[in-house]
Amino acid sequence: MSSNVIEIGKDAFYECSNLTSINLPSSVRKISYEAFKYCYSLESIVISEGVQLIDSSAFETCTKLKNIVLPASLESIGGYFIANTKISEITYNGTIAQWRSVSKFGSYKVGVYSVVVHCVDGDAEL
Repeated sequence: MSSNVIEIGKDAFYECSNLTSINLPSSVRKISYEAFKYCYSLESIVISEGVQLIDSSAFETCTKLKNIVLPASLESIGGYFIANTKISEITYNGTIAQWRSVSKFGSYKVGVYSVVVHCVDGDAEL
């Protein structure tokens, strides 16, 4: 992916069945609605510092998704962003206080249970 990309657009990788991992460049600021929805082979995501918004359903029903790394720059998470995935742990590159200040909208954790967020200074709940 080009280092010039600032937004992953709506439905950009929708149902992309061959996608197994994502490592987004630091130029990205926004992951739009349903950008990676139904990427059934997707197992891991590394979101670089710079991303501020993950919109609703961005990774919904990525049924093999187990690992996600979120940046400290994250300000907002939309509803259903990891619904119906296999995520049980999230790595967040900020503090617990920063994690708690991230706006989390609607049903952002529907379909996932007992998710632990590993922050740089300890663990928090999703």
